[in-house]
Amino acid sequence: MKFAISYHPAFKGLATITGTGPGRSGVEVEAGRIEVRMGWAFRASIPRSSVRKVERVARIPPLFGFGVHGWNGTWAVNGAQRGAVKMTLEPAATGRVLFVPVTLRQLYLSLEEPEAFIVAASGPGSSSSFE
Repeated sequence: MKFAISYHPAFKGLATITGTGPGRSGVEVEAGRIEVRMGWAFRASIPRSSVRKVERVARIPPLFGFGVHGWNGTWAVNGAQRGAVKMTLEPAATGRVLFVPVTLRQLYLSLEEPEAFIVAASGPGSSSSFE
């Protein structure tokens, strides 16, 4: 199943121009993996067996703006604050930010359909337990 990243209207145009907009971004839940992409800026293929928890959160931490941001295992891939979801990963997964490998322990996403994503990410193919 494919899920669109949500974009704030003020950021959507800039993201589109820079190649990180809706046409080149999204999340896909597959049988054994969750693929996350934001254009050329971010890409991750997360084994579903690494997903320990997927939860709706009120907002992405204030330190993060729009786009791809993070450090020390906590990353955000978002175009807005609405539709915020947090994934907790153990063991950590690897993503690529600007083609550089990064460790993912917590990944925040902004999604158009956060509840549907949570159901899909916790369905068959996932060997993790969800709270």
